[in-house]
Amino acid sequence: EEKQIAEPLSILVIGQTNAGKSSLINALFATLKAETGVIPTTEGVIPYLLERPGLESAIILDCEGYGHKESGKFFSKGLEAAMRSDIILLVISAVNAASDIDKKMLREINETISINPQNKIPPIVVVLTHIDQLRPLREWQPPYNIANPDSLKANMIRQYIEAITTDLNINSDQIAAVSLAP
Repeated sequence: EEKQIAEPLSILVIGQTNAGKSSLINALFATLKAETGVIPTTEGVIPYLLERPGLESAIILDCEGYGHKESGKFFSKGLEAAMRSDIILLVISAVNAASDIDKKMLREINETISINPQNKIPPIVVVLTHIDQLRPLREWQPPYNIANPDSLKANMIRQYIEAITTDLNINSDQIAAVSLAP
């Protein structure tokens, strides 16, 4: 028990290439930690130690993206990291909403972890990024009431959340809609 208390929380960040994983990590640290860009830069699983005053430390595991022609590498490295994680943040871009590859990845995680009865599937939170790029494009005046949408932008965000809950068979309270724009 003492060893478990001493170990930092392990948070795995996964998602398709260019979904906003590195931008999310940079936002969590409030500084540039992970390189961002159009060309995928993360290879394998890169750990970052997150320490904030008043909070327990956490290990943020930045996993290379999947959904490109070399996705096979992700599934072996990402699944191995998922089995050791306390929580999984699945990053999905609102401009490229959940697809079959995201469903396949969740299915693989569930199957791989459930093979050993001692393993527990960690909680999964879907981080819906790029919500500022939803229509209407020029409207960006947060906060938005997505529980009871009162604007076109809030309504679009809500529709994307509902689509993801259906596509991935998860609850809407497992989804966090964010903008990672500066």
